[in-house]
Amino acid sequence: MQTLLDAGKTVVYLWDVPNLGFTERSCLPRTGKGEDWKPENCVISRKDADIQLRTFSDKLNQTLAKFPNVKQVHLYEGLCDSERCLGATDEHLLYTDDDHLSTLGSKYVIGNLAGEIEKALREK
Repeated sequence: MQTLLDAGKTVVYLWDVPNLGFTERSCLPRTGKGEDWKPENCVISRKDADIQLRTFSDKLNQTLAKFPNVKQVHLYEGLCDSERCLGATDEHLLYTDDDHLSTLGSKYVIGNLAGEIEKALREK
């Protein structure tokens, strides 16, 4: 990171998205016809997401503290509200497995965080 910062580059660390803890396939309708599609079955609680984050955030924060010019964006904020974190919307799965976003999921998160990402890139 220091090499990039020394070269005058803006460095933005993107915090990970929550791990669903289950396969995204469990969110799909069993009939294949869509009648039983319930995106609310494809969520984890915000509490569980926060616990996941704490499991590695202490060490990561120690590392990032050595680089105060590195900006940070928490991707889970693009998926979570105060109660839950989405694994799907009404129309689409947001993950390709339990911890990797699909292309649509990536677009969804970036769309929700566009202002925050732009702000991080503008700050010096």
